Amino acid sequence: MTFDSIKEAEDIYYAYAGQKGFCVRKGSTKHSKKGLRKKTYVCAKEGTSKAKIPIVENPSIVSTKPRYIRNSRTGCKALLTIKIYGDR
Repeated sequence: MTFDSIKEAEDIYYAYAGQKGFCVRKGSTKHSKKGLRKKTYVCAKEGTSKAKIPIVENPSIVSTKPRYIRNSRTGCKALLTIKIYGDR
């Protein structure tokens, strides 16, 4: 698809994501000497979490309960890549 501005493409993708039931976060951006060349938006659940759940060998020694870290990254593949060609 072709858009007149990055803002227009973003608005359409955010609306699409809302209809389908997922949230969007900014991914990567690429710049050149001419300015912005490429911008990527991904699902908020894209990728994997680097959080580690601590392993407690003897729970009676630990004075507090072990924390369970919620893993919100599930590897979702939804994404939008915007490439700038000339002035579009």
